[in-house]
Amino acid sequence: MSQMSSTSVHYPDPVAGLDFPKQLELKYLQVVFRHGERAPVKERLGSAGIPKDWKLCNNARRFFAQIKGAKEWSVLGYERKTETPVDSALAASSKEEAKSGVCIHGELTDIGRITTRNLGEYLRERYINKLGFLPDKIETADGFYMRSTPMARALESLQHVFAGLYPDEKRPGVVPTIYTRNWSHENLLPNENNCPRLVQLYEEFAERAAKIYDPLLAGRASEMMSQFMNGQPVRVVSSHPRLSGLLDTINAAIGNRLDLHPNLVDEQWLRDAGNAVTEEWFGGYKVSKLMRQLGAGSLLNDLYMRMESQVKADKRGAPSDRLALYGAHDVTLAAILASLDAFDYQWPPFTSHLELELFKDTSKESSPKAIAGNPESPADSSKQVVLSKENAASTLPSDDSSDWYVRLTYNSNHVVMGACRGQGYKGNETICPLSIFKDAVRALRPEDYHSLCKPVKK
Repeated sequence: MSQMSSTSVHYPDPVAGLDFPKQLELKYLQVVFRHGERAPVKERLGSAGIPKDWKLCNNARRFFAQIKGAKEWSVLGYERKTETPVDSALAASSKEEAKSGVCIHGELTDIGRITTRNLGEYLRERYINKLGFLPDKIETADGFYMRSTPMARALESLQHVFAGLYPDEKRPGVVPTIYTRNWSHENLLPNENNCPRLVQLYEEFAERAAKIYDPLLAGRASEMMSQFMNGQPVRVVSSHPRLSGLLDTINAAIGNRLDLHPNLVDEQWLRDAGNAVTEEWFGGYKVSKLMRQLGAGSLLNDLYMRMESQVKADKRGAPSDRLALYGAHDVTLAAILASLDAFDYQWPPFTSHLELELFKDTSKESSPKAIAGNPESPADSSKQVVLSKENAASTLPSDDSSDWYVRLTYNSNHVVMGACRGQGYKGNETICPLSIFKDAVRALRPEDYHSLCKPVKK
């Protein structure tokens, strides 16, 4: 799956502390984040000076694995080098000495390892040092849930985030558990490999984006890139490489601080191309409920179910979890936000992160109804992403979640879900009643996923 890239996000200075009403108590935190900077997923733009070998993985060349010895299991250490065969089809011997520190396609680079560690340190500063929500030091990983897609860059990014949140001295002897799923069950990204109908939808909306943007790309974008594409114009899906592939390579290079030809970093070209590719990949989420169901419905249901478990545990007075971390991808974040009508339709940069905070109203007079002009609302409207409301619930059912609320924070900015427009906690639309969030999620839950994923004959 071709994925566009961009430089990693920046964190606010100073990191925010208490930025929600004091009568709300933070009970549970889930963080979904994109991996750090990586190498391109394919060789492209060699004529533009993009190197074939990215020697940016120097700190990832030594690996360790468990091996079975004669009497017990032990650790095998080895160093990885990358060789280039004369003819890969014939598996010929290498034409040159193997190189150390060369990245394989799509691998997390040294910079990506640093930026994901920085994300963990940001989470530590906010949720430990400022809010005191998580413990400063842990002696067990109980109460933590960590999950990643099977892709190495996501798994390794998760490890670095956790190391930033809890460095060695803050978790002596603690070996956390990281869960993964087989691809047949994976939902931490829109799973095209497991859903032919989703592939068809992506193709349909890509063609729609091409009709809109190909005429625009025939101008300055094609002028900027023609010398690197044998004179052919740039198009969304029909150029070689296609537009998303070009931007994947260019923005991976930008993210890893490589010097590039001036044409590749022309602001207007990047802006036009970025808008076109974002529409290609995510425009369908604006208009297609099925796209939302197949692209994000299952994951949203997982996220909600973990919140519901915390509510039930709180009601019983039982110990509850505190934190869930998810090592994911740009398409994960975009699919979640777009499905909730909260996406700004800008491609998520490296280390983009989405916090889902679960609150309980501890005051005696808790009201989920909107109260206009409430001075207790801490939201800064200049930092909110406010998009259209779709099928918002008008009333709240009476259930165990009536005093519970959810807030989404994307790259340190609080966002408004479409269903929560006019429904926020005391006029603060960024703090959404859990019951409304539940209704929005359940409306997208694919009840019969495999049937919905069957391709449609054209």
